[in-house]
Amino acid sequence: MVFAGVLSPNPFITYLLPLALTNPLLMHSILTVSGSHLAYRLAEEAQGANSPSKDLNIANEALVKCIKAWAMDPLPDVASSRDTASLEARIFDSEQKRKAAECLRQTL
Repeated sequence: MVFAGVLSPNPFITYLLPLALTNPLLMHSILTVSGSHLAYRLAEEAQGANSPSKDLNIANEALVKCIKAWAMDPLPDVASSRDTASLEARIFDSEQKRKAAECLRQTL
């Protein structure tokens, strides 16, 4: 499968990220796991003899920047939402998903 014009052997990029474009919960989960992984690696390297690598710091800063740029207001509880059309529009906003996928692709 081709993702963002690049044929990748990485199944994360090939299968999971395109699936996340259609599922906001999966996209939020991927962003959370990515941030946690980078935070853990930064803390692990800081305890060692070397300070965190430049590439790791750049990746961490890029991910934080992308997450802030893509941040959405929390979705209201479906039971309390009277206007389901606007709720559906927010859930299926393809522009936000496209920006998030591009940020993840650049970070990886």
